Amino acid sequence: MQEVVVGVIGCGYWGPNVLRSFAAVPGCRVKRAADRRPGRLRFVAERFPEVVLSDDHEAILRDPEIDAVCVVTPVSTHHQLALAALAAGKHVLVEKPLAAQPAQALDLVEQAERRGLLLGVGHLFEYHPAISALRTAIAQGAIGELAYLDGARINPGPPASEVNVLWDLAPHDVSIQLLLAGAEPETVTAFGSRCTRGDLLDAAFVHLAFAGGCRGQIHVSWLSPHKTRRLWVMGTQGSILYDDLAPEKVRVFDQGFDSRVGAGDDDTRALFYRPAKVTVPVLAADEPLRLECEEFVRALRTGTPPRADGASGLRVVRVLAAAELSLARGSVAVPLASV
Repeated sequence: MQEVVVGVIGCGYWGPNVLRSFAAVPGCRVKRAADRRPGRLRFVAERFPEVVLSDDHEAILRDPEIDAVCVVTPVSTHHQLALAALAAGKHVLVEKPLAAQPAQALDLVEQAERRGLLLGVGHLFEYHPAISALRTAIAQGAIGELAYLDGARINPGPPASEVNVLWDLAPHDVSIQLLLAGAEPETVTAFGSRCTRGDLLDAAFVHLAFAGGCRGQIHVSWLSPHKTRRLWVMGTQGSILYDDLAPEKVRVFDQGFDSRVGAGDDDTRALFYRPAKVTVPVLAADEPLRLECEEFVRALRTGTPPRADGASGLRVVRVLAAAELSLARGSVAVPLASV
């Protein structure tokens, strides 16, 4: 495969960013884009005059030159559109989350495998240089054994949403924590509130219990005027702070020193606490979305699944569904195997 030709379905908030990123990948060309809204098509036409536009995604599916289709539409349409693209013989990249239900996500994974096509999902932060730095630090034993992860993704809510805050904000944090833990959780417990959106959940806490005792917590909310993108990774010998809005996005802390620990009644030493030393790794200045698109194109050429593949998308959807089930049952722990 020399040139990879791409079609994009959905030109709303995120679609033009996906289009721009694929267009910047060497050896890749975005040929077509589709959206039902005339205003969004005019927006794309002004910025990407070389792209053929239509209000019907079928034009993308019928084009024999197009190798891959990107689905950047509301979650409720992901399964139908991705399934149609696979049936048309196209490789597919679906924006997060992969689907609205585990059964739909599993169907897409199985259909892609059956047809010998690649299926990727837009778990953007799995490609973030900061998350790569966290994975490296954990693998090198910089903080000892992984103890727990504590993430927060908070900002004002979108003006309109067909999904609650769990499905809107939590997919990224779930994918990050599963990636860093290297496993799926055994149980999922969720707590949430409907404060300003009527029946739509707008604040939630999700607890993940992994085998071996590691825990994960995810706080998502539409209620704060202050945007937060933060993750603490705690280990037995240190910790790592990832703050996406800080100048130094990743800081690695050792355990510090406290002479008070173990001091007896006859201890004559000075008692003091020394704060942890901080190491700031140098991060590559790469845009995560560009890295995501580059890897997807590389996967098409090599046949190797991308890091955020369909199986990754399915795992995240199962955790989100388990969180919904936990809420419906009064915030009890839900075994992931039962979802």
